[in-house]
Amino acid sequence: MKQLIKNISLTALLFCLLTQVIPPAMAASFFVDKGHTDVVEGVAFEIVSPHLFIKKAFKLRGENLTPSQLLLIREAMPAIAGMTQQILLRPLHSYVQAPQNSALLEVPQPRNIYQLQDIESPVQIFIQTIKNWQVTESSIQFSSDYFYRPERGHTVNFRDTYLFTKANGSWRFMKHPNSMPDGVLQCAQTSAGWMRCDLAGQQ
Repeated sequence: MKQLIKNISLTALLFCLLTQVIPPAMAASFFVDKGHTDVVEGVAFEIVSPHLFIKKAFKLRGENLTPSQLLLIREAMPAIAGMTQQILLRPLHSYVQAPQNSALLEVPQPRNIYQLQDIESPVQIFIQTIKNWQVTESSIQFSSDYFYRPERGHTVNFRDTYLFTKANGSWRFMKHPNSMPDGVLQCAQTSAGWMRCDLAGQQ
């Protein structure tokens, strides 16, 4: 019994010494996800903040993309991630107010999924995957799969498609290529254990 107490005391002493030696900032940074570099077909993508977890949702492998197309996606990644972040925000914060003296200048805005799906607070939308890339020199089209949980144990998966164009050296959201979103997806587990979500009739 005395040996057990001695071992516990030594362990506690070592823990106290470690907490004194390691600065709090260093200990906190140890657990912070600082991102990484992902290389696809020889093209390096910096998957880092801002919008780290949105950038992690980019599906770039298995999409039949050439290195030149991947370079265009890399160039547009910050703009696509920024728009996606705007979509994930609650409706109150998801609109861009135009200056009063520029009423004629309408900036295209993506559809609001909270309103489309009648999602009430405090339910939050999350991004799952950004995929189905169609890339040219001046346009990038892609689909985004989202999910949210309206009630405990129930998940809704939703897809919409976006078109970005390049003008004056920068990428921006142009429009939705379809008049309506792809909509709610049906999800099923594959034989490999992955969850696959598709539109009804496409599974």
